[in-house]
Amino acid sequence: MITIESVDVVAGFEDLAGCYIDAPVAGSSVDGHVLRITGWALGIESPVRWVEVGSLDHGVIARVELDRPRPDIEAAFGPSAISSVCGFDLAISLLGVPAAFTFWVVATDGRGGRWHIASVRGRRTTVELPVGAGPVPVMVTTLGRTGSTWLTQLLGAHPDVLALEPFRLEPRVVSYWAEVCRTLSSPSSYRSPLVSTEPETDDWWLGRGRVTGELGGNPRLEGWLATSHITDVATFCRDRIEAFYRSAADEPGADGPPRYVVEKLNPTWVPDLVWELFPASKEIFLVRDFRDRLASVFDFNRKRGYEAFGRADHGSDEEYVREKVRVDAETLLEAWGARRDRSLLVRYEDLVLKPRETAATILEHLGFAHDGESVTSITASARLSDDETASHRTTPDVAASVGRWRHDLDERLQRVCEEELGELLLEFGYDVREPVS
Repeated sequence: MITIESVDVVAGFEDLAGCYIDAPVAGSSVDGHVLRITGWALGIESPVRWVEVGSLDHGVIARVELDRPRPDIEAAFGPSAISSVCGFDLAISLLGVPAAFTFWVVATDGRGGRWHIASVRGRRTTVELPVGAGPVPVMVTTLGRTGSTWLTQLLGAHPDVLALEPFRLEPRVVSYWAEVCRTLSSPSSYRSPLVSTEPETDDWWLGRGRVTGELGGNPRLEGWLATSHITDVATFCRDRIEAFYRSAADEPGADGPPRYVVEKLNPTWVPDLVWELFPASKEIFLVRDFRDRLASVFDFNRKRGYEAFGRADHGSDEEYVREKVRVDAETLLEAWGARRDRSLLVRYEDLVLKPRETAATILEHLGFAHDGESVTSITASARLSDDETASHRTTPDVAASVGRWRHDLDERLQRVCEEELGELLLEFGYDVREPVS
């Protein structure tokens, strides 16, 4: 069930003759998991080409071309109507969208003109899936070079947690099936077998071809696709994740599947969808002083002989900090801010310098015993040989990895980091009062 609480249309743009949202309307409700947004936007000097719908948490969720003739609008505006084809009809799956949502609706002319024409606020019920057979994910949301592989190894040392070869593999099974689920539950995809004008071309079944309108005005079929079909797709994708990890954990003498599996995630929309598929899943945010992370990236790139982590896309180290490192840090902070009520924040510095205290906090977050014996068990089991960690390390020991920015970054770059990253570090609880040398 989707309930619309408010629809606020923004008027008075200099470059728009007018705009409006016809549906939904405030106070309306609809069964299922698909929200349909219809309306129009009329340009003055150039026609509006596209409408995008998105949110602060998820970015752009759907984009549709204005391809609906609106003779009523043309008649109302007369000679000032630059095009009668100014209507849009857009349907989006709300699977993985927070229960309380706010969408922005943006019109664009494709030439740089963008207008925030409306906001839609409402609530939704989550999809109800059959009981799963487990295990469920522990999501480690982080950036590269933050100690995530070590954290994964530590988590996997618990007998009821599976971390699949953390120093050899980077499993993305959860992210993979989350992406499959989001794509196949999208109306642009599930309508394709019936209304696509470009069948059997590459990726047409994903909704990347031209998909025109509704299913011939068949509300019963539309309703089934927006409810039962989406539930079935979500169940299938959830079951594939469970089945893979049950198979991965199926070793001689095993007592059964583990309670949790661990995967690293970038700070994206994925956790919101995972929580809908696995309500019992957990999320751990791992953050590292962005200056130390930067020094580690530089060293790791030199070690491997090529520029990774986005460095190759920027002309100088300063540009890299301003245009990439800061944006990544902001994205991580936004994700943490949106989900901090049900997630755990772990700082790299605590993980490596205070492993026992940090391990106890993590075990408590996962609902495990976190007494001294339990902590000793996983921290001892997680100790690795030099051969296992050599390919990941860029300092001789973990103590040397904390505060390395003071000698690894020159004064010029330290000041850039102070300007660009100081406030973000404060938000994550770091003390940045120490002046740059």
